[in-house]
Amino acid sequence: ATVGDILKKVAEFKKVPAGQLFLTERRISDKAHCLCRVAPSAASGDNLGPSVSLPYGFFDEVVQVKLHRNEVPEGELNLGGVDDLDGLPDIITVEPKLIRTSLTKAECMELQDDLIA
Repeated sequence: ATVGDILKKVAEFKKVPAGQLFLTERRISDKAHCLCRVAPSAASGDNLGPSVSLPYGFFDEVVQVKLHRNEVPEGELNLGGVDDLDGLPDIITVEPKLIRTSLTKAECMELQDDLIA
């Protein structure tokens, strides 16, 4: 199940909009996940901007990251957007979306007609 599927289920239990909820997970950082560091820039005189002078000091360290709704979580999660966990069961079962592995003959013929036309 994806983060979005989990958040929909939690929103049902908490009776809050799913849009206000988010999940975070501990991950090992690397430059690919940290391409944009924002800090004061002396060169441009801006208060905030991309900083080339700041080193990537947290390379290969564990950091807490906010997950996108289409990601599949891999480990222990933290829930954000609610004040407490009251009303949530100890275990929440979230079924993954159904992935079809076959088509009926009528569906195949319709698809073929669409492709040929």
